[in-house]
Amino acid sequence: NSMMRTVACRPCSSTWTSTTCAVRPVKPQHCAHLLLRYGTPKFVRLDLGGGEEQCLEEMKESNIKPEMVSVPGFSETYVTALAAAGYTKFRLVRQDSNDVPSTLGMGARDCDPNEDWRSLDSAEGGLRWLLDPAGQFDPALACSQGARRLDTEEVGRIWYDVHASF
Repeated sequence: NSMMRTVACRPCSSTWTSTTCAVRPVKPQHCAHLLLRYGTPKFVRLDLGGGEEQCLEEMKESNIKPEMVSVPGFSETYVTALAAAGYTKFRLVRQDSNDVPSTLGMGARDCDPNEDWRSLDSAEGGLRWLLDPAGQFDPALACSQGARRLDTEEVGRIWYDVHASF
C-alpha cells in the first residue's frame, strides 16, 4: 500500500508479521495515462508519497477529472492545486485509525459539523489552522484535534484529508 517500505510494512493488525510484507515490483505510470486507459472514476484517493501535485497537474492538463478527489491534508498547496484543476468545493475530513471506513468517498463529512462544503479560502484557512504546531486545540471540537504528519509522527494518530468536488 505504499512505495515506502517503512509505511507499507508497518503493523496494521494482530495477524501481521514481518513475513507478510512482500515487495511487489510495479511499473510506474502517470496519472493521466491511467485515467485515459481505465476511464475517469467517480472518486479517487491520491496518496502518492509526494506525487499528488503532479497527478493533479496531469488531471488539469488532460481535462480528465473525477467528480471527487481526496488527498492527504499535509499542505495548503494541495488545496491550491485542487482549485487550479477546477475543483471549487472542499472538505477537511478527519481521519482516525478507528473510524477510517466512514470517512472515505462520497459520504465523508467535513470535520466541522456546521460545514458541508467549504470555499477555497475556508479550506486553506482551516488547513493552515490544523497544521499550526503552536495552535491551541480544543478537544471538544472535531476540527481541533490537532493534525499529525504521518511522515514525521506516530502512525495511527489523527490526520486530515482534503476532499474536493465541483
